[in-house]
Amino acid sequence: MNIFQKVFNKTKEMITQKSAKSMYDLTDAKDIALPLNENYNSDANLQAYADSSWVYICVSRIAQDIASLPIKLYKKSKGKKDEIESHPILDALSFVNNNMTTYDLIEWMVSSLELTGNTYCNVSKGKGKGVTTLFPYIPSLIRPVPSSDAAKPIKQYLYSPAGQDIPVRVEDMLHLKYYNPLKTGYILGMSTLSAIRYAVQTDREAVLWNFNSIKNGCTIEGVLKSDNPVFNNAEKRNEAIDSWNQRYSGKRGEKTALLFGGISYDKIGISQKDMEFLEQRKLTREEILAGFKVPPALVGIFEYANYANAEVQEKFYWKNGILPRIKKIESGLNEKFLPMFPSSDNLVLEFDISQVEALQVSLDNKIKNATAMFQMGVPYNKVAEALNLPVKEIEGGDVGYIPFSLNPIGGTEEPPTVPVKKLKLLTKLTPEQKEIKWLRFVKLTDKHEGKIKPIMKKYFTSQEKLVQANLGKQKTWKNKAKIDDIFFNFDKETDKLVENLTPIYKNIIVQQAIEEIDNFNFDLSFDISSKPIINWIKTRGLDAAKEINETTVDALRRTLAEGISQGESTSALSKRIAEVYDQARDYRTDRIARTETIAASNEANIEVYRQSGVTTKKGWLTAGDETVRESHIKAGKQYDDSGAIELNEDFQLEGGSGQAPGEIDAPEESINCRCTVYPVIEK
Repeated sequence: MNIFQKVFNKTKEMITQKSAKSMYDLTDAKDIALPLNENYNSDANLQAYADSSWVYICVSRIAQDIASLPIKLYKKSKGKKDEIESHPILDALSFVNNNMTTYDLIEWMVSSLELTGNTYCNVSKGKGKGVTTLFPYIPSLIRPVPSSDAAKPIKQYLYSPAGQDIPVRVEDMLHLKYYNPLKTGYILGMSTLSAIRYAVQTDREAVLWNFNSIKNGCTIEGVLKSDNPVFNNAEKRNEAIDSWNQRYSGKRGEKTALLFGGISYDKIGISQKDMEFLEQRKLTREEILAGFKVPPALVGIFEYANYANAEVQEKFYWKNGILPRIKKIESGLNEKFLPMFPSSDNLVLEFDISQVEALQVSLDNKIKNATAMFQMGVPYNKVAEALNLPVKEIEGGDVGYIPFSLNPIGGTEEPPTVPVKKLKLLTKLTPEQKEIKWLRFVKLTDKHEGKIKPIMKKYFTSQEKLVQANLGKQKTWKNKAKIDDIFFNFDKETDKLVENLTPIYKNIIVQQAIEEIDNFNFDLSFDISSKPIINWIKTRGLDAAKEINETTVDALRRTLAEGISQGESTSALSKRIAEVYDQARDYRTDRIARTETIAASNEANIEVYRQSGVTTKKGWLTAGDETVRESHIKAGKQYDDSGAIELNEDFQLEGGSGQAPGEIDAPEESINCRCTVYPVIEK
């Protein structure tokens, strides 16, 4: 029987003993309070943290890594979540108790789960304030008392710090546990340590055996041999051994030995059995590490690792070892801890893993992903934010670009096929050429509309948050004048929208100008910085932003006034605000996208005619279908080739006037307009 077999048999005997001091006893729960050391909370389990180097290394690494992560509080609403930076929940976690920090608490909880499968925290509650302090228990001092109610398997807990049972109510205990398939599973968790207990105990006994062998001098380094009959005498043999030890043992072992009297020295090397023993220690070590899901390289074992696969092991550790544990703790806190606070609906706690290097994509991969996303039409600033790129936002970076052969972002229908034949610069366009001109125009504007919509939706969502926050600050509603306190800061929001619209206008104007130059073979290089364009963008942006926000304010004022007059609660008023912004993100966004696209595109056309140097007038061109409004049909007839007007002259319609379709100063004439201008070359 080799050394390892002896150690294993001894270990097996110790483990299977039905003793109150058994290290990993799996006795099932009884119908009374579970006795100490007959569940997974035994002191022996906790003692393994001190007795086994590999248990200590793994558990401490896991607990400290999780404890190092910041914990953040979020409010979830409509599929989105917003961080909350101040809340009693965060206060309770930042001030755990007088003796512990948040880091200490999380380290304690994780370590207890790994060693015993359970973690217990006593929660102290303030009146109407939720939890004020958390105090973790040593798991071996807590016993859950089973209940006869299957829906509530734990009746209470017994805390036994000095042999005396102190009852603890279920509602005053935060108890998280790992999955346990045994009969005790409803009240107790099973630890990681329980599953690898034999490997841990085997390794520990091997270490103790080796330690005692060295301590007691049981290691034989070599043998003195001789055929000389003089050494048949025991006294002579002892004299020879003593003489050898005095000259060559310990620090004197490096001296050159002179042997005489027929004596020879044979050094004892590592035997095959000893080699098996060492190999078995490696196997138990690997089993322990695998049980805790901690790769060897992370605990300083580089026997089979280099830099490349060490990095892979780090990623494996976080993705397969840490993230599932984090989710377990998060779900426990969110389902058991947060409900202890009033008004905790839709709130969630999450560990912030955004700065964990092993979970981040390498910069090279980020660049590849960024390129692909940008080519798909994702705006530059959105790409940088999503991939956490080390770059700053750029002006115009909120607009996405895609090849013009594709559908617009957010579009649903394929634009009509347009003939590729160019329109020659003629003094007069044929009806067919006018149709081609309009089809090309609407194809490009459809693409631009798709780019504006997500920007407007984001703007309205951000604005809604401001309004909802202002509503939450109001305590009473004594008169209608209070309604104005809810509204957003009009000037700031207008400036913000102007900033959003400016790069959109520039992009539309440049793209439409290129299209129009190509349409008619104008010989020019378009100047986006011309004074008329700069003035138009500035004026149009401000006017559009004011009109959009005025429409929103009017809608809010009407619905809130109605709600207040009916004595509605803050919650009901909040729903009214949400309805206003739901409409803003829906049909209003569609209207804004089309109106602003048509206006900017037609302004680009007029500026192309102006910069071309060709004496040109402008005509009004409709879609020519059944959806064209009556006033625009009349404008198309009035301002045809014979009725074309000067470039700086306004079109006069029944409801108003303006430089181009989409720019008429009457909403009913501009909203959702699809008309355009076309050049009429003078002879």
